Amino acid sequence: MLQDTFYIVGIICMTLYTLLLIAVVLLLIYIKNKISEFTENVQEKIETVKEITSHPKEVAASVGAAVADTALTKASQMVKSKKRKR
Repeated sequence: MLQDTFYIVGIICMTLYTLLLIAVVLLLIYIKNKISEFTENVQEKIETVKEITSHPKEVAASVGAAVADTALTKASQMVKSKKRKR
């Protein structure tokens, strides 16, 4: 009777430790994947910054063109709204 109890307790402990070990391994794999994703995102952003800083004239020209386009769109909307009020 006592021997059976010890066997049962031993089997339960081994099963729980095995499940715990599997859970820890899966957690480590999950954390490793998240770190890899984060590293890739940072590398992409670094590449974007390098690209922007390597061609400052082109970037400034495209930003200026975008700002001018937005300003013209807003101005035309304001003119159209004033014409409707009259």
